[in-house]
Amino acid sequence: MNYPFAPRANPDGTVKPETYEEFRERVLACLEELDTMDRPERAERHIWIGKHHVHVGGGYWERTETSAVMQEARSSYVSGNFIATLVLALAYSEHVIIDALTLPPKKRTPTLADAIKLAREADLFPGDLLDGAAKLSQFRNPYIHRRDSDDKDTMGQRVQNRKSHPVTILEQDARDALLVMYGFFRHSFVPPLKPSGGTSPECQVSEWRNFRYGAIVSSHPGPVQSEVLDAPPQYKIVRCCL
Repeated sequence: MNYPFAPRANPDGTVKPETYEEFRERVLACLEELDTMDRPERAERHIWIGKHHVHVGGGYWERTETSAVMQEARSSYVSGNFIATLVLALAYSEHVIIDALTLPPKKRTPTLADAIKLAREADLFPGDLLDGAAKLSQFRNPYIHRRDSDDKDTMGQRVQNRKSHPVTILEQDARDALLVMYGFFRHSFVPPLKPSGGTSPECQVSEWRNFRYGAIVSSHPGPVQSEVLDAPPQYKIVRCCL
């Protein structure tokens, strides 16, 4: 059976020459078919992230790099690139933590682990939010730094310990990292942003209780849609630089 998007062949089996436009048409046709294969899964991930996406009711400034890693963390999750989501969401969290620290001039930027320690000592963020970032950084590190195969945080060891499929573990890591990211986003405002409600009356958020890896959990029994956060004019932004 011929691959449907394979180059056209001559009778002797050799590949027919094709123009750039002909090649491009084959690539587009291939992508059009591939796009349908995981569309339902992408739709579910899009719905999930929509429930946790934070919308600020007002303008604010943020460094280009910081804003970019947040946007790419979100798009990576929707596309199913869970390792990229984990790395980018923690990069965003690291930006926020370090921006909140008061460091001596020209002092070398601390690592994420050191930044978490300094932020904890200065009581800059909720302890459980910092705990979530610290735990997830351990899962991130084997992708950033070479680890021995018997390291407890490598995927092989985690699969053995949890008896779960690697993709299941990776997607949960990605979700937890996104929730940590949004937690740090809220706390990058001074004072921290407070949810003001859902996007529709039946999804109104009435109370906020606790963090799980930085995820604010609603006491409302129904589904919660995207949070709408009020940012009054008197709010100042920690990351107010270009």
